[in-house]
Amino acid sequence: MSELLVGAARFVLVLTCAVLAGVAITFAFALLGHEVLLRLFGEDLSPIDDTPPMTVAVWFSYLAGAVSAFVVLALGWRRFVRR
Repeated sequence: MSELLVGAARFVLVLTCAVLAGVAITFAFALLGHEVLLRLFGEDLSPIDDTPPMTVAVWFSYLAGAVSAFVVLALGWRRFVRR
């Protein structure tokens, strides 16, 4: 019974770390994309709303966050949960 609780606690810890890593990477890439768009298009970004550059910047940040969360989850699972 205690092994099951320890395994569940490890899984919750790994899942929490994966979510936090995904959110942090998404936020970092969104800020980076915003800075790149500001350098390319100037201070007013409203004319490029719903255009390919804006869409690519937003989706790239989401993709980077999802991939990093999956990597943290996979590595954490291999290292801490599946012992």
